Amino acid sequence: MKKLMTIIAGLVALSGTACADNDRAITVDRLPEQAQEFIAGHFAGEKIAYVKQERDFFEVKYEVMFVRGALVEFDR
Repeated sequence: MKKLMTIIAGLVALSGTACADNDRAITVDRLPEQAQEFIAGHFAGEKIAYVKQERDFFEVKYEVMFVRGALVEFDR
């Protein structure tokens, strides 16, 4: 019984870490159309440091970091 509980606890811990890293770098043209329009309208001429897509179970979020330090997040 103790061995079974140890195995179950190990599987739960591994499944949690497997779901934790759902972030990936993408290019600006992979952002949704509305997000691209917002950036073009409000941050014209600003250089983008990175764009990141974060996937959760039923939700996709985007994070845009500019070189000057501004951070913008979008929900889909």
